Amino acid sequence: MVKDNGIELFLDDLANRKPTPSGGSAAAVMGAIGAALVSMVCNLTIGKTQYRDFEEELKSVLTKAEELRARELAFQLGLNIKQVARAVATIMSAYRAFRDCDATMLEINPLVLTKDDRIVALDAKMSFDDTHCSDGTT
Repeated sequence: MVKDNGIELFLDDLANRKPTPSGGSAAAVMGAIGAALVSMVCNLTIGKTQYRDFEEELKSVLTKAEELRARELAFQLGLNIKQVARAVATIMSAYRAFRDCDATMLEINPLVLTKDDRIVALDAKMSFDDTHCSDGTT
């Protein structure tokens, strides 16, 4: 997998005669890259005055792209389809908390798969943008 060995070794393994990694793994990586590029464009565009009329749509697209990235991450972890759905729900809850609370950092360690297929964040840490007050003033 890319996360374990880096892209160069992943590509070498993909090109050889071994049955793994498969085309599915390659497709998952490409899907995650595509979603990341969509997120980048949205992040670069949101907040710019000339695109103000499209901001809500861009935020929606960004959330969908991040959900796709979460799904690809869950698949790369080797989770089954039921576990993937639960992992995506957990990751997206963390993403929404990060976004909605104006956080600058969110770390979950460890993220655990329980015996009954639940995905649980056992410990988490968040940092916030302290240049804004809770009432919206700066």
